[in-house]
Amino acid sequence: WAGAGTKSICPVAIALPVVFGVSPIQSARWINVLAAAVTAAAIVLLIASPIGYAAGVAGVLVVFATQALFDTQISVLSEPLFIALLLILLLVMIRARDRLILLCVLSAAAVMVRYAGAAAPLAVVAWTLLDSRYDWRSRLRRCATVAIVPLIAVTWWFARTAIAPDRHA
Repeated sequence: WAGAGTKSICPVAIALPVVFGVSPIQSARWINVLAAAVTAAAIVLLIASPIGYAAGVAGVLVVFATQALFDTQISVLSEPLFIALLLILLLVMIRARDRLILLCVLSAAAVMVRYAGAAAPLAVVAWTLLDSRYDWRSRLRRCATVAIVPLIAVTWWFARTAIAPDRHA
């Protein structure tokens, strides 16, 4: 199993179905199927908003036809879940940018799934900072709101790693 050494939310996501009696391999497969479905749905919704659902479906076909995404989706690592989280985050940033709790939870999850996800909270903070619908004081307050959950999550992760060192962490 390729993802056995991965230390992130991905193994936690895989462990949830295992609690209900699903084998680890089958659980990983279901998480990947769910991540692929969420990725496809998010792509359709992102493309459909400006140019229609037919273009959204065509976009999914084109994206999933690429060898790189295909290879990523069949791996049992954290990438499929990470891609799904990033696309949901982008969708929420565009369609529900006033849902600050959702924005900060999704950006924190992106960080916890892949370290490259550290850019997600930064993007959300920048997105809220540049939201011209609000005055500067409101923008700064909104930035603090969306930054707190990812900051707590990363701080907790580093503290846990410092207290209980793990050679994979």
